[in-house]
This record gives sequence, C-alpha cells and structure tokens, in this order.
Amino acid sequence: MAGDSIRDEDEMRPYYDFSNGVRGKHYRGRPRTMVSYGIDAELAAYFPTSDDVNRALRMLVDEGRVPVRVANE
Repeated sequence: MAGDSIRDEDEMRPYYDFSNGVRGKHYRGRPRTMVSYGIDAELAAYFPTSDDVNRALRMLVDEGRVPVRVANE
C-alpha cells in the first residue's frame, strides 16, 4: 500500500549506529527572554547598543539609584 511506503521511509534503519553519539551535542537551550523598550533619540546617542543600556541600568541598580517598584503598575 502507498501508506506503508511512507511509514517505511520514516522508520529507523537497523544499520544506523549511534553508539558514539553524544546526547545534546547540538542543543542550544531556550533563548533568553527579551523585553523591548523604546529609547528617545537623544539618549540613543549615548547608548547605541543594548549592551550599553544594560550596563548603565546595572550601574544604577548597584548604586541603589532605581525607583521603587510599584505593584500592578
């Protein structure tokens, strides 16, 4: 039957040898969660990359100069 030939093509063959395989060798994991915000043009001149923005925000957090988070805002 035609359906059997399709199923046969999807089956593992007995001559496949995975004895030297490494589990997860090409696994990259889930991507990091990315959150996007807009930045004003005059600020973008000082922070042209997301790394620059993250570095500046981390400095503010480390210095304790961040606004208090308000729930349900």
